[in-house]
Amino acid sequence: MFKTVITRALLVSAATVILSGCFVSVNPLISGNNIVYPLAAGSYAYYSSSDQATPEYVADIKIHSDGYFSSSTEFDHDGAVMRDMGNDLYIVQEPETAGDNVQYGLVKIEGDTADVWEPMCSDLSDSDRADLNISKEDDGDCAFTSYPQLREALLIYYENNKSSPAGKFVRQSSSQQQTPPSSSKDRDGRGGGN
Repeated sequence: MFKTVITRALLVSAATVILSGCFVSVNPLISGNNIVYPLAAGSYAYYSSSDQATPEYVADIKIHSDGYFSSSTEFDHDGAVMRDMGNDLYIVQEPETAGDNVQYGLVKIEGDTADVWEPMCSDLSDSDRADLNISKEDDGDCAFTSYPQLREALLIYYENNKSSPAGKFVRQSSSQQQTPPSSSKDRDGRGGGN
């Protein structure tokens, strides 16, 4: 699935927590000229679908040449990049971490709001997986081998789940901005120290 996206996600919190049943690939399926950064840099409040009144956190999100980053410890989408699917929909690709696979989520960006979905393999029917030749791994992940395969699966997922995003990021105006929680990340908001 997508690390608690671009839900906690961006981009897009879309996007992914390391849960079983995620949309994954061994190698990145989004790269080069296909990478876009439709979510403007700035301060964003993240709201889960279960509490639209109180943000779970506020993160100052920055764009670097290798993805979105934030110094907020709650924003767990450092290095996420996106690819345009049309109609304000974007695939969010989260880099592999500690030997885990690359993970994917979905985000719809309209104005200053980014709705985030964290698709699970179980969200696709057995027949959809068979039609798209998607293998279901022992841990429940849907493993993708090509961008067209991933795109088609996400379009099916979105059509069936568009009314229930996992959460959303809302850009804060300067009068709404709150100071994000302190973090051990410090280098350009990217973490890692020196």
